[in-house]
Amino acid sequence: LYSADWDRPWGDEKPHSTMVFIGIQLPEDEIRSAFAGLKK
Repeated sequence: LYSADWDRPWGDEKPHSTMVFIGIQLPEDEIRSAFAGLKK
C-alpha cells in the first residue's frame, strides 16, 4: 500500500521526507541499519 500527494512549496524549510511503517513487532534495528546503509 502506497500513498502520496502534493502538499505545499517548501519555502525556506529544508526539504525532508517521512516514512511510516505500520506493523507488529517490526525489526526496528534491522530497518534502520538497512536504510543507513543507503546513505551516500
